[in-house]
Amino acid sequence: HGFMNTQDAVPIHIAANAPKAMTLAGELGDGFITSRTNSLAGWQETWSRVRQGAEQAGKNPSTLYTSMLTTACLLRPGESYDSPRIKAAAGPWAMLAMHALYERVQQPAAAPDALRSIFSEYGVFVDQQRQRAGERYYLELHDGHGLYLRPEEARFVTPEVIRSTTMTATPEELIERLHALETAGVKQVALLPAMGTFGE
Repeated sequence: HGFMNTQDAVPIHIAANAPKAMTLAGELGDGFITSRTNSLAGWQETWSRVRQGAEQAGKNPSTLYTSMLTTACLLRPGESYDSPRIKAAAGPWAMLAMHALYERVQQPAAAPDALRSIFSEYGVFVDQQRQRAGERYYLELHDGHGLYLRPEEARFVTPEVIRSTTMTATPEELIERLHALETAGVKQVALLPAMGTFGE
């Protein structure tokens, strides 16, 4: 009776942050989702891998629906990146990004330039937490990710970390950044707000 559509294909969007997975997403997916980067340079590097996978499979890369996951907080006139409001809004995602980066590279030398000064200290924090939590390490480390900033992690949410891991900026800067990403092939930017910051 037409209650279920079994004729039309269902588009498959593949999320990937690691190099091989990006290539595979381009090869197999109808869409590509990533939270690996939020910068133009980072996207161009990421997209080159996805595009390579699509081309190897005989697909037109421009047909892939591309999505980037991040967060953003609009700076008010005269507001700094280390204001309590900005840290509360951008900090949860920044810590999620720092943890993901640490799990991937671990060595400060492999971290982006802007994060190297804090990366070693963050690594010590994560390792101590791993030893203390034991089997609960995974649960404790992910507590608050993308939702709220834990007090013990607040010291790692520096202006450099916020700028590197989120799209926090003035309205004018954010619009310029989004236009540049669109030109480079990003079709959607999904902003994930922290708890209690809707409308910020």
